[in-house]
Amino acid sequence: VEIVLPNYGIITNVGRAHLEGFGSFEGVIKTKGELYDYIRRTKGKIFIKKENKDLQGIAKGIEQITYGADDTSFASGHVISCNPFLTFDWKQQGKIHTVDTHLIGAYNLDNVLAAVAIGRYFKIPAERISRAIAAYEPTNNRSQLKETASNTLLIDAYNANPSSMKVALENFTAMPVSPKAVILGDMRELGPASDELHAEAIEEIKKELLPLVTLITPNIDEAKVLTGKSIHNIQDMQTAAKMLTDDYQTNVLLKGGHLEGDNMCDLLHTSEFIYHIYEEKKIESHNLHGTGCTLSSAIATYLAKGYPMRESIQHAKTYITQAIIAGKELNIGHGNGPLWHFPDTVAQMCTF
Repeated sequence: VEIVLPNYGIITNVGRAHLEGFGSFEGVIKTKGELYDYIRRTKGKIFIKKENKDLQGIAKGIEQITYGADDTSFASGHVISCNPFLTFDWKQQGKIHTVDTHLIGAYNLDNVLAAVAIGRYFKIPAERISRAIAAYEPTNNRSQLKETASNTLLIDAYNANPSSMKVALENFTAMPVSPKAVILGDMRELGPASDELHAEAIEEIKKELLPLVTLITPNIDEAKVLTGKSIHNIQDMQTAAKMLTDDYQTNVLLKGGHLEGDNMCDLLHTSEFIYHIYEEKKIESHNLHGTGCTLSSAIATYLAKGYPMRESIQHAKTYITQAIIAGKELNIGHGNGPLWHFPDTVAQMCTF
């Protein structure tokens, strides 16, 4: 601020991001609040969401230009729909303006209302404000929709943090589409709180998404996280699988490749409370990277072709076995290598 010397300022939000550098959520607020401190000293003005208690708590003594859902805000508006893009309305001098955006998620209402507030304050005509917001198409991996030959991708991956991930998961859960799949990467720069905050994200996934899926395929370590139980043998696997089925009312394939012994046992527990064990010899190989992801994808493919659950899993496991055998001798890069997904034996076996 001492370099820019601003007359106006805006902090759109404060969340649990970059904690590694700021030390805590309070540190985030303090550091971002330095902008407010300067604006307060220089008698400037801030654009601020009226309902944001964290920001309002550090904005005392500053002239505010407010936005939000509160009708008394300088710029107020409401979500009309999100299917998949946000449509919202905003009001100026009694006239309602409706805008169809190219942004995903109701959580973007705050962002577009901030733009409305800034435009209104600097006397931009209402029609130009609405046109500009409607014309904006994100290309920076934030609230971005991309159509491929086979899928519709919702890309919201830039600067992921616990606060943004929570609202993104809530929005994704509410979207009326099926089937749906979510891919979540690690959240970086969270410092000592990283494990705790990732655990919170897992709880959000468990609550919002697992009840919607056809089959979950955790390995032993993942099942321990989901159930909080130790798993050392088939009996423990049965107990854990039943817990998961009871909790989420879905089918569970618990993968036992991490258990000791020469045989690998995977256990299916269905929502109809039917157990089935798939047992075969373990294959020694250093090239096992991507086995679990490939298995899940193969099962989904067979289910989509109309095969029953048990048969889909058996076909998928046969495919994985062939892919592991075919990839045993691969020497690609360093460390664990990949399977080989397209050997002749697999191509002959897959009758699509």
